[in-house]
Amino acid sequence: MSKESLTEKSDNRITVLKEIYQWATKLTSESRTQSYHYYWPDPIKRLLNRLKLVRGNLICLQGLQGSGKSIALIELKWKLEDEVEGNIVHFKWPGSNDPFETIHKVLEDSFHQEYVDYLYNKIRERLSDERIAFKVSKIIGYTQGSKIISQAEWEEFKKIMKFQAEKLEHIFTIGERKELRKRFLIISLADSHTIFIDTRDYSRSDRRIMNSDLMAIQSLWDNLVQECLSCEGEVPNLVFGFQKELIERKDSFFYGKMDIIELKPLTPQQLIEAYKLNFNEIWPFEEQALLRVARLSRGIFRRFLRYISLCIEEWMAQEDMNKLIDLPLTEKAITNEEVSKDMDLELAALFPKSEEMKRKAIKIISYLTNVKEGLNQKQLAKALNLNEMDCSRLCDKLEEHGYIIRESSKEGKMVKANF
Repeated sequence: MSKESLTEKSDNRITVLKEIYQWATKLTSESRTQSYHYYWPDPIKRLLNRLKLVRGNLICLQGLQGSGKSIALIELKWKLEDEVEGNIVHFKWPGSNDPFETIHKVLEDSFHQEYVDYLYNKIRERLSDERIAFKVSKIIGYTQGSKIISQAEWEEFKKIMKFQAEKLEHIFTIGERKELRKRFLIISLADSHTIFIDTRDYSRSDRRIMNSDLMAIQSLWDNLVQECLSCEGEVPNLVFGFQKELIERKDSFFYGKMDIIELKPLTPQQLIEAYKLNFNEIWPFEEQALLRVARLSRGIFRRFLRYISLCIEEWMAQEDMNKLIDLPLTEKAITNEEVSKDMDLELAALFPKSEEMKRKAIKIISYLTNVKEGLNQKQLAKALNLNEMDCSRLCDKLEEHGYIIRESSKEGKMVKANF
């Protein structure tokens, strides 16, 4: 191969490496400025088809933190915009004691002109109110005010206000403004085809906030349904993402009203497919090394991205970057501490009263990730220097929640990672 060809190949590799690193370091959908190929999981494909065919769905897209709920909602919005008629709305749930007020601010740019027109109509409807008429006439320039506004004067008023919602709102009292915003928001959202709401990520100490957000979403849904029934319109779809680790049906009566679609963690093979979808190959990883990264991620896409970035950073620190990222390098880059930090929220739910049992569970999961054939519980306890009774209890718990599987054999119950 000529020197020029080698240089060209090297330049191409550097370009691809930058793209991979850019992809892997953007852990949230909000932080991404570049477009990448989205890997469509089956539940999201089915949800898309459902939304295209039927209105009036109330759906909770449920998944573990980092499983891809946010990007799934964005991709669904883009796809629906191309395939259905009607407005598709997407916003990040702001969280507030007054959700209608904060949602109005979030969607202000999207509905600005419609809101201005709405305010003009409300002002025109209320010109018989002396207080409203007086304010309008003062804006036109009548120092004494006037109870009667002609069409020419009305046009002059609109010209002066220059279609600014904030100026128009000040004609009303604070309480009236609040009610106008809420009413406009309900009317506008009720006229939509589908509304996507991306809720926040919560910690275990945020249960009160989480329940407050659920109640606010319920209030929004109830208002939308009432609005559609009153005008005999079609109820829009409402889909919101929610964090699986914390919510239980007993937490909210509203939770029992909705359909639950679970965005399950991707399999290691699916994660690798997502990587290939964007970069056509698994370079700079060896096959087994990328498989280990995928398995350690436990199907959580955000973890998969972060572990890839850690491996690339470790690889770039090596003297020889011509060598592919191999298993030893992934073990060096992705430590037990990293795995422990990522699994903390999940396992805290399993072991709420024992940090020690949680740490032992993480040791078991991390160790089994590197064991292809599995091993019996006695061997596992010995390998990790665990009490056999503790090991058995831990395996019971981890198997119950899908972290491991146990199969009977001549050597006893063989324990394997379930990913």
